[in-house]
Amino acid sequence: MNKKNEISLLYVLIIMSFLTVFSISFLFYVRNKESINILEIKYLDNLENRNIKSLLLEKEKEFAKNDSYFTSSLVNNDYERLIYNNNDQSIGGYKIISSTKELPLDKNLKYENMTITYSKKILKETFYYVEVLEFMMDTTGKIQIKVLSKELR
Repeated sequence: MNKKNEISLLYVLIIMSFLTVFSISFLFYVRNKESINILEIKYLDNLENRNIKSLLLEKEKEFAKNDSYFTSSLVNNDYERLIYNNNDQSIGGYKIISSTKELPLDKNLKYENMTITYSKKILKETFYYVEVLEFMMDTTGKIQIKVLSKELR
């Protein structure tokens, strides 16, 4: 009878060890699956953010065909450049963040070429519009502004 008890005890120990191995393996599987899911979620978030940024950039480029979207505000049904009134926002929601000259400028003075950077934040993305301006006096004595280069970043 003693041998039967020992064999029964041995069977119980073997079954317990199998259960332990399977439960530990299952716990490791669940833990790895969670970490894989977290990585997939992060990857999808990054992919979604890149897609949103590219869509927003395409829309901004579409609006870029009209320079006043970035550089002007509407005053008395007329466009006025932000360089003359630095406190405003452009029609597109852009603000001046840097300039090679101190702003606001006087409308009747001729200046050397200057670079202006405009900025706008949409969701988590910040867009920059950089332009280089040349100030020229026309034959009537009015100051004309010529855009030498412009770039949306």
